[in-house]
Amino acid sequence: MARDGQGNYNPPLNNWNPALDGNEADPAGWNQMLADLAAALTQSVSADGQTMLTGNLKMGGNTLQGMGAPSANGQALRRDQLIKGPNIASASTITIPVEGSVFEVTGTTTINQLSGAYDGRMVVLVFQDELIIKHGPNLQLPNATDITTKAGDAFVFYRKSSSEWAALFRTAAYADLASTAEAQALASDVVVITPKKLGDAMNAHVLGVGQTWQDMTGSRTSGTTYTNTTGRIIFISVSSTAAGEQTRLVARVDGVLMAHQGMLGTGSQYVSFASIALPVPAGSTYSVTLGGTASGIPSPSEAISGWLELR
Repeated sequence: MARDGQGNYNPPLNNWNPALDGNEADPAGWNQMLADLAAALTQSVSADGQTMLTGNLKMGGNTLQGMGAPSANGQALRRDQLIKGPNIASASTITIPVEGSVFEVTGTTTINQLSGAYDGRMVVLVFQDELIIKHGPNLQLPNATDITTKAGDAFVFYRKSSSEWAALFRTAAYADLASTAEAQALASDVVVITPKKLGDAMNAHVLGVGQTWQDMTGSRTSGTTYTNTTGRIIFISVSSTAAGEQTRLVARVDGVLMAHQGMLGTGSQYVSFASIALPVPAGSTYSVTLGGTASGIPSPSEAISGWLELR
């Protein structure tokens, strides 16, 4: 019995063991002893790596020390794989070490490619400075868009193949704030809108918020084309009157007939009224024209009695 199940070796008992003065030792006992020792040595781990383990290696709370860095599938990882690795200087192509999970990238050189490591490798790169990461076939970035880092930005990169890395997600050191134009455009999904900018954006898109009715009667005339230069949608309300005659209003936005309304009754005992109201988008042209007669020419007594704009 080479081992006792606990890893202990006990040589066989025979005329060679225990050795006693005067005992006769025969060849059979000697051969038994050698065979048992050979079996015990075969079960031991060879220092040069020849031995293939046939059971679990019980460490008893101890550690494996002096392990080499893994270089192929099926090899053990070291603690070095999970801790912060050495700093990496920015360059057009930066090489990711086999071990280490977090690396700080120094310098401001534009990065075009990542290389090194193995398929499936995921690392966190923390940038100490502002630099540009270029999207390309080797380095796939969110929205296929180049990224300008800020100090403290962190990205998780994943190696898809020997020639292809991808950024999985980003943790920004601080948020990119939307400009007024970006907030009002409501198109970007990579910037943050502050409460004030959100209010400005609402003012730019929600009719009536931050706007008041203004009497424009004194500065508006029939048939004249005006442009909404407020940067926001406005709403106009125009009315007209005619004594004993017809009155009619025709409204156009960007040259397109949008609405018309008129009072067709006649007679000296009547006063005709007409009114029209419609929104005008930002940047659009608009006009309101009188035309109470059959030919569309204003009646002699026809006039704009009120022109209000919510702006």
